[in-house]
Amino acid sequence: MKINIGRYIPGDSIIHKMDARIKLFSNISFIVLFFLANTFILQAILVFPLLISFIIATRKPLHLLKMMIMPIIVGFFILIINMFVLDTSDNTHQLQPGENFDWKVNWWWHFKGIVKIDYVIVMTTLSVVFRIYAIMLTMTLLTLSTQSVLITKALDFYFYPLKLIKIPVHIFTMIITIAFRFVPTLVDEASRIFKAQASRGMDFKNGSIKTKINSVIVLIIPLFVSSFTKADDLANAMETRGYDPYLKRTSYRSWKFGWFDFIALIGVISFVVLSSLLIINPNGIFNFPQWWINTKCVF
Repeated sequence: MKINIGRYIPGDSIIHKMDARIKLFSNISFIVLFFLANTFILQAILVFPLLISFIIATRKPLHLLKMMIMPIIVGFFILIINMFVLDTSDNTHQLQPGENFDWKVNWWWHFKGIVKIDYVIVMTTLSVVFRIYAIMLTMTLLTLSTQSVLITKALDFYFYPLKLIKIPVHIFTMIITIAFRFVPTLVDEASRIFKAQASRGMDFKNGSIKTKINSVIVLIIPLFVSSFTKADDLANAMETRGYDPYLKRTSYRSWKFGWFDFIALIGVISFVVLSSLLIINPNGIFNFPQWWINTKCVF
């Protein structure tokens, strides 16, 4: 079975058995920490438990390498944009003879002062690539190990205070759940349309840019039509079964915290607190060496 964001893969691992509320809390916390982390070393520390959890849940370590393809492609275009747009003149200086390496270095390459590549641009681009990969990893790990119904209940649990001010939380959680549910369906539908068009002689690889754009349009239009058709069928099915979003709903599922859930919750909270302290005041806790400081990715 393919591993995609939104596709649940049944399993009996400890990640699958973990409480959905803890997994959702961990997911959001790690995403926030990845955006706040200012060194690659800290980002590597944050991504390490995710890699271990992914391998435990799927037993497919090679898929971690396949997930790097899209972030690398996106990073290539971001690098090109940064070469023209990003101004790093305040973060660079000419190294003097005998001066030690510093994260503020001179241009590596430039063309008439317009197109440039330097240390700051490269590190900023790598940071974006790393964060995209981390977000994909966290979202995939959540959806492949948690049923959409449990994700809905976890969201409803955290949004419960909003119910006190008469906000229809269950409607938003249902929308999010349906969106998660249809991501793998749309991916499979796009793959089916792609193969069908290719079997009819459509060339998606060769030709001019105009031809490739027309080929993509031929692929997108049937996908949109199929998406609206499936959405209409889902709405009719929910209406036929008497679904009313404004009625009070009950549930036969009960939340039960096990001993592993308590240990996991304490471990996640401790890890989040320690990482937050390293981000807010790193020198106040540890005296990091120079090579750690040189991995700075936020300027």
